[in-house]
Amino acid sequence: MIKIARILLAAMMFLAISSCKTKQVENTEEQRVSTKSEVFRTLSIDKMSFSLTLAGTEMNSSGSIRIARDSVIICSVMPLPGMEFFRIAINKTGVVMINRVDKKFVSVSYEEMRKKGMELNYSAFEAIFTNRLFLYGEDYFPKASDFGVTEMNGRMKLMRTKGNVLQEFEYNSSKELASGSISIGSDYFTEWRYQDYFNVKNVRYPRTTFLSIKKGSQRRDITMTVEDISLDKDRNFEVKIPSTYQKISMEDFLKSY
Repeated sequence: MIKIARILLAAMMFLAISSCKTKQVENTEEQRVSTKSEVFRTLSIDKMSFSLTLAGTEMNSSGSIRIARDSVIICSVMPLPGMEFFRIAINKTGVVMINRVDKKFVSVSYEEMRKKGMELNYSAFEAIFTNRLFLYGEDYFPKASDFGVTEMNGRMKLMRTKGNVLQEFEYNSSKELASGSISIGSDYFTEWRYQDYFNVKNVRYPRTTFLSIKKGSQRRDITMTVEDISLDKDRNFEVKIPSTYQKISMEDFLKSY
């Protein structure tokens, strides 16, 4: 369970580190590429499974994700119903990570992270969990015209390069976002893929999300499969930390695993 929590934390830290011809998007492309899901107030995945592959070993757990749109994301790792081992809360100002097992927690602002060279923001996290586009290091959701576009066999690829950061997104022939990736220099690479879209009211949502993180020679893969999802339910998004829990630095929190 600890390793599964660690891969989720690693995913966050990675996002924080600092034959077709590419062309600028025309107005016709703006109409064809959807950069936003249909509007919802809250999204609740009360039951989902995590499958982690690390150094050839596969581990499994269950958990949940709750999103209050443009406000907060709460991810819980729960090996048994009602038994939360870890909680990660992401909001507009920063990230809180709680270790229920060891009774320790981290609370760090984006400003603190930026001082360490980590361009983290809320928009990137919400975009990945809601299968939308985002701009690395920018705290707003982009338009298709922010990217260059190539097309092949009914699929559409969007690309954006800024400094040593390369972002790519690909839409399938049904105009659903199929994948995204970020490359930072030659040492960092992460990609995520969406599969098996289904209808939740008026929203198309992927049943399976695959995330791969590579730093140097180390690679970690995690597959998240949705078993239950609902929209616009009134949920409690408050994050309470018991007074008996010890606050530690992010570096110490990550080293403890």
